[in-house]
Order: sequence, then C-alpha cells, then structure tokens
Amino acid sequence: MFKNYLKVASRNFRKKPVNSFVIVTGLVVSLAFCLLMLIYVDSALRWDRTHPESSRLHLVAMDSFEADDVSTDFSLFDFSEKQIYRSPMISYIHSRHFQENIPELSESVLFFSPGKRRSTDVRIGNDIFPIAISSADIGFLDFVSHDVISGNAKRSEADPASIIVSSDFARRHFGNDRVIGESIYVVFDEKPEPFLIGAVVEFPEKSSIKFEVLMNMESNKSITKNLYEIQANSRFQLLARLPESVDLPKLERKIQASFEQHFGDFIESRRNFVNIRSDSPIRSVKLIAVEDIHLEPLLDWAGKANLQHILLVGLFAVVLLLVSGINYFLISLAVLSSRLSEIGLRRVIGAQKKHVILQFWIENCLVILFSLLIAICLLQLALPTIRDEMGIFIHGSQLFLLKSGVFLGTVLVLLSLVISLFPTLMVYRVKVSESAKGNKTYKVNTRFVNWLVAVQFIICFCFISSGLLMNGQLKFVLSRDLGFDQEQIVQVATGDALFKRALESHTEIASVARGGGWGFGHTRMGFVSKMDSVNLNLMQLEAEPELLDLLGLKINWLNNDFGDRPVAIINKELAGRMGMDKLEQKTVGFRQQIVGIVEGLQVAPFTAEDDYFFINPNSDQHMLWQTFIKVQPGQLEEGMRKIEKVWFELFPNKSFEYVFLDDHIAQNYDSYKETSSLINFITLLGIAIAALGLFALNGIIVQNRMKEIGIRKVLGATVRQVMLLVNLRVFLIVLVAGLISIPLSYVIISDWLENFTISINLNWSYFVLTLLIGLLVSVLVVSAQTVRAIRVDPVQLLKDE
Repeated sequence: MFKNYLKVASRNFRKKPVNSFVIVTGLVVSLAFCLLMLIYVDSALRWDRTHPESSRLHLVAMDSFEADDVSTDFSLFDFSEKQIYRSPMISYIHSRHFQENIPELSESVLFFSPGKRRSTDVRIGNDIFPIAISSADIGFLDFVSHDVISGNAKRSEADPASIIVSSDFARRHFGNDRVIGESIYVVFDEKPEPFLIGAVVEFPEKSSIKFEVLMNMESNKSITKNLYEIQANSRFQLLARLPESVDLPKLERKIQASFEQHFGDFIESRRNFVNIRSDSPIRSVKLIAVEDIHLEPLLDWAGKANLQHILLVGLFAVVLLLVSGINYFLISLAVLSSRLSEIGLRRVIGAQKKHVILQFWIENCLVILFSLLIAICLLQLALPTIRDEMGIFIHGSQLFLLKSGVFLGTVLVLLSLVISLFPTLMVYRVKVSESAKGNKTYKVNTRFVNWLVAVQFIICFCFISSGLLMNGQLKFVLSRDLGFDQEQIVQVATGDALFKRALESHTEIASVARGGGWGFGHTRMGFVSKMDSVNLNLMQLEAEPELLDLLGLKINWLNNDFGDRPVAIINKELAGRMGMDKLEQKTVGFRQQIVGIVEGLQVAPFTAEDDYFFINPNSDQHMLWQTFIKVQPGQLEEGMRKIEKVWFELFPNKSFEYVFLDDHIAQNYDSYKETSSLINFITLLGIAIAALGLFALNGIIVQNRMKEIGIRKVLGATVRQVMLLVNLRVFLIVLVAGLISIPLSYVIISDWLENFTISINLNWSYFVLTLLIGLLVSVLVVSAQTVRAIRVDPVQLLKDE
C-alpha cells in the first residue's frame, strides 16, 4: 500500500509541473535560508567548551561606570549606548594582588594581550608588518585549549629567546607550519631583535582565547615599565580556575572588598576624574565564565557575537519559514479542486479518512524532503561564497549541515501531518457522488486564504519599507556634511616631525599637519566633566594650527592672537551648554581659555549620545601622535607611492599603516550596514515567496470562476474586463495589507532610528513606494495566470458536468 501511495504522489508531482516547480522553489529558498541561519546561530554558540576544565575557567573583568546610578542589566531590545564599560583587562598591580591575596584565585595565570592598536612590528625576510605580540605566565597553555603541531611548547613558553606561533601565522608567512628553528625579528624601538620559533600550536575555531605570537614576559619589551607600575594601565587578562563548588556572587563580593580596601585611593581618584557620587559604583570587579565570553553582551571583546543580531537573524528565519509555510499551504489548496475526482474514486472503492490523510501526508513529505535535499546541496556549494561576501564568521561543517537538515526535516514532516488534515476535511465536506463526477468545479472558500495572503504581504511590506528607510538613513548620515574636509586625506599613526617635513617638499602633497586624539568614533579619548550637576563626556583633540586649515574648519574666533598659552576651541554644542555669555572669559579642560567656536564639526558618529569636545591648537609635541596628509586632487595613486617611499626611507624597520579618513569614518556604521543588507536580503526572499503565495490565491480564484469567465467571454467581455473582474480582489488584498503594514513599519523603524542623533524624516514617500512595489509584483504575478485562463476555449469551460 505504501508503495502505491509513493507512486500516486510521484505521478501527481509530475502532472502539475508548474505548481510543483513553484512549491519546490519556494521551499528550497526558505529552507536554504533557515539552514544558513541555523549555521550562523550555531557559529555564535557553544564557544570555549574545549579548554581544560572549561566550566571552572573564569576571567576577572572590571566594570567602569561613567555616570551615577548606572544599571548593569542588559536588555536584548535596548540598542542605546551603555554608560558602563566592562573591560576584560585589569592592571598588572591589581592582578598580582588578587593572585596573592584571594585563595580562590591562586590557580590562575596572567596573559598580556596588547590588541591590534598596540601591535609590534615583526620582520620576516624582507617583509615587515605589525603583529599583536602576546605574553603570559609560564603554564598559560595548561589553561587554554590547543594542539601542538610541532616543537616543544612547554620549553618555549619558559625560554626568553624562543617564541611560539600559531599554525595560521606560520602558514600565512612561511607557507607551511614546519618552521621550528626559523628566525623572526621583533622590532623594539626600531631595533630588530632575533627570536627562534620553538613551537607551533593550533587553536580550535571556537576559542576566544588565542594568539598569533606568544613571547616570554621578560623578553617582551612592548610591556613597558608603566604597564607594570601604573594602576590605570589595564592591558592584562587574569584567567583563574576556580574551585568546583565556589559561590560566585560571594567570591565577587570578596574580591571587590579586597580591591576597595587596598586600592581605595586609586578608586577615589577615578571617581573624582569622572565626577561620580560617593554612593555610586565607579569600579566593580566581575567574574566572567570563559564559556560565556563570546555571548557576554557588555564585555568589550574583539570578535564576540552580538546577541541582538542573533535575535534579529533568528526572528527573520522564523518569519521567512512562516511565510514559506503559508505559501506551501496556499498552493496545496489551489490544486485541491483538481483532485476531487481522484479522491472521490478512492473513497468509492473503500478508502477511509485515515488513508486520505496518509496519502496527503506522504505527498507533503516527498515535496519537503526533496526540497530539503536540494537546499542542503545548494547551501553546501554556496557556503564559502556566502562566508566571504557577508564578512562574518560562519562555521558550518558538512556534519552539522546534515544534522540541521535532519532536524529541520523531522520537524517539517511532523508539522506536515497536521497540515494534511485540512485538505482531508475539505474533501470530506463533498459527497462521494459529487466528487466522483467528471469536470466538477469545486468552489473553495477563499476567506481564510485571503487572510493568509494578507499576512504574507503585511510581513513583506514591513521588510520593504524598513529596508528602504534603513538605506535612506545610512545614505543620509554618510553623505552628511561633517564640517570638515575628508576627501583624499590620509591618516598615519605617527607624530614624527621629520616625516612631516619630508612630505611637505613633494608636489603631490597639498598639505601636512599633526594632531592627536582624532579617533572619529573609533576611540573614546577624553574625560568626564560635570556641568550643572550633569556629567559630560568631553573629548580633547590635539592639533597644531596647520591642522585647522588642512581640515577646512569653520571657526568663529573670539581671540585668534593667543600666542603660546593654553587655549581651547570648543564646538557649538559645548558652547550652548556652557552659555554664550562672556564665553571668552571661561575655561575648559585643564584651565584652557576659550578662544573660538568651531561650526558644524562632527567628530563623533551620529550614533553617539553626545558630541562635546574642544580642540587644543597649542598642543605639546608629545601629544601630536597623528599625521594628516592631504593629497593633491587627481594624484592619489602617485601621492600614496611618495608617502610610502618617504616612510621607509625614514623608518626602514617600521611597518607603514594608514587609513583614508572617509573610509575610517564610514566604518562607524558597519554594523548598521550589515543589518540593512540582511533586511534587503530577507526582503527579496520574502517578496519572491509572497509572490508564490499570491500565485496560489489567484489560482484558487481563477479555478472557482472558470465557468463565469467562459460565460463572460461568450457574451463578449474583453480581456481587460475579465482581468479587472478576476484580479480586483487580489489588488484590494494587497492594498489593505500595505495600509496595515504602514503603522507597523513606522513603529519598527522609529525604534531603529533612535540609535542616531540625526535622522531622515519619516515622510509618506517611502510607504507609497512600498505600496507601488507590492502592487507591481501583484500585477506581474496574477496577470500571467489570468491571461492563461482567459485563453482557454470557452466551450471546454461550459461543458455539462
């Protein structure tokens, strides 16, 4: 019997090639996307589970508060900037104190992690490039999951003349991982020092704690004296293997009490620096489970997952699967009327309700499994391209893809059993004698179907309008006048006066000037100042007078003859906060007299809560650690060659790193671009699948009205009249769905726009364009199907049943 059901299912699948293609295409697209999202979410989960005794491994972190009464609670739906900074790093002094005075932290190691911004130049052969060189206490590798590819990691860890490299580093710079005994020159103060590679190690892909180069702490001159001695210099990570049954909250309170007791002066100095009340926390020690690092929302950890983005992706996957399921149901219902005779004959020869349910279920299972198999194959082929194009970490093994496919297939097969009940109930509403007649037109009630299609299009309209508005907002902020010139300006992280003078002699260079602290949203250099009982984050930007002209700043001078004394040029927002009355007599920062107001200058991204800053045009030489180079128009390529040539002539043992100012600023919005791109991608998929659902609804309507179409054609109705008659209901459904989606889209995008300090106006043009796109899609979908029905010979439509 089961074999016969398979044959019937296969025959029905081939008899309706158009419907079968539509069903399979919709399922393949949505299933492939859902599998991709499962892989993406899995890539962000279950990290750091392979470390030795990983459940006991914790990181000692430090919370820094920037205002009074700041909550450490985190909400997935709160996208605002937090006034708390949870650092995974603490100072050397605090780390050693905890190790020596807290018995629960006695089994711990210290790890120096400089980060990309504190990289050290390394020379291999003739190539010189920056590397973040790490160091650790002896025994660090006992805490971290790794495989020794070659060499002796234990001995190299303790040898001051030896270094350990990762397998990725070895393959990237040597071409293979058989590099034991090879020399690497590490540049300290522009003096290359040789080190021998003593071991090559490989880390699991899902490990948050890894390194490219590991060096003995005694040999790493990147760890300067003040990193050891100054408490505010936090560049060390303390990893501790806690006792099995430790009470974590109690231990945190114990560490905090010891911290406050022994370092009270330091804590109070931080409190005075940011002007926080004595009863509000300023520094708080936290213990973070290493297994939670990758998903810890407040922790400042490079490469960690974004819980809010994962939630968004998961929501999109569920919505798309829902839309696809509705679409599949609609198309199945559309072909139901053509199968009444077949099912009627089966009932005549003795088929019971359970047999009909089984038949529909087997057919559904075949379609689902066939679509799932195609989706898995396509995704396996496309994963490398998707990984490169999206630029995010997607770790999808073939085994996990198969497991996900089996899981998704099982769930859908079980759900399809429930779905199979509906057509069975529809069939059993018709008498056997009626359903067995030939050429019977069964009138399917489309009231419920209308609502399903409307839901599909409401979702799609929300996606379309959200995508249009997000793209409009990003285009708005990226094209916004920032109050300074950013075209063809190169920023180099050096303040060397020789470098500046050497560049000034080249005709390709329009101007050169130095500054300091101009992070344009990538750093938070500055301090907190209290004005009118409110803490303000003030950025202090260092500059020499030439930089003001290079950037083309518009300054209203209160006194432009200020000599060598400490002065400040404040931005308009800070001037408004301080009050314009007698502004030239006021000071800011370190008692710097205000001499001017800069107009329209935006140095923080438009996602920052505030933008208060002042420029020091009389900066000391040691504060000028950035060089800005403006290249002559039309000579960018030649200008960059000259800049690079001058660099290596002056600094032969130092890598040349630079950023173009406009690209540097645009990077502030990368995460928003990713969200917008994802919305656009989902929108295209949603429109395609919703169009298939509309195809099904129109098929039901046309099937219900075939005889009416034939009669109207005999009576002389034109194609336009028949088209309007048949499709009017569809257009009304799409129009109503579009109108319903407007307030929903407005709420969604309004919340998203609150992340920006300035935003586009939510005018009607975006929603009107969304409606036009939806109506255009509906016209294209339903017209082709209706025209095909109109072209059928009316004689065939008007035969007696």
